[in-house]
Amino acid sequence: MAIALIAWIASGEANRFLAVLVVATPCPLILAAPVAIVSGLSRAARRGVVLKGGATLEQLARCEILLFDKTGTITVGRPTVAEVVTADTMSSDEVLRLAASLDQVSPHVLAAAVVRGARARALDLSLPTEVEEVPGHGVRGIVDGHCVAVGKASWVSLPENVRWVRSVRRRAERDGALTVFVQVDGVAVGAALLDDPIRTDAARTIRQLRRDGIRRVVMVTGDREEAEQGGGDEPERIDARVQ
Repeated sequence: MAIALIAWIASGEANRFLAVLVVATPCPLILAAPVAIVSGLSRAARRGVVLKGGATLEQLARCEILLFDKTGTITVGRPTVAEVVTADTMSSDEVLRLAASLDQVSPHVLAAAVVRGARARALDLSLPTEVEEVPGHGVRGIVDGHCVAVGKASWVSLPENVRWVRSVRRRAERDGALTVFVQVDGVAVGAALLDDPIRTDAARTIRQLRRDGIRRVVMVTGDREEAEQGGGDEPERIDARVQ
């Protein structure tokens, strides 16, 4: 450092200082950047942030748009069964029992919520057979001799013009609830309404991100628009939801 400083003073050029420093200590300078990047990746990993590599880490400083997954990131990620609406052809407990029996074999977060809801009611679940799951649509199989399908409205051939369906739609739109429809032996028999509340720190986190330079926040979700909007306009909802 002293020799490099003398070279700078003698020449009056800052690049002389850097030239002497590079010649004198090449290994530390060569290793400095990789060590800093690896340290950054390691620290991010300890905080639960997975980065693809050093180039990605360096690009973060220029990022202005942030995409959030909804379930488990913006929301708590542990939906609960709030209500079971039926078509009056069978009881709500039986609709939930058949749906939960089938959902036992599905890894989907909403399937797990349906199963938890059934167990909370102490319902006796059966093991399904001939199970088929289509990602993004639903699951179907045989439960106690019945052909059961659980999933989106289109998956269960939902009749749109009946009273209980309209009730489900209104409830979902009003509260931003998630809906899981149930079909038994080719007939839509009911739906489970699930609530997945927004994390208490979500709005505060997004406001902080905006202060840190994030210009646009986008929420990525496979839910209906009503569920994405949150079912209300409370000030503690997601700040500017999707902008």
